[in-house]
Amino acid sequence: MSIFKFLIQRICICLVKVGIPKFVNGIRKGVESHVAKLENM
Repeated sequence: MSIFKFLIQRICICLVKVGIPKFVNGIRKGVESHVAKLENM
């Protein structure tokens, strides 16, 4: 459970530093690249 709290804290810090739109775009790009890798397999 402590690891979960730690991850949430890290995500919140990232949101504050980069801003929510950039954070969401980063996740979207990560998901898209991950999907592309899966499709290429």
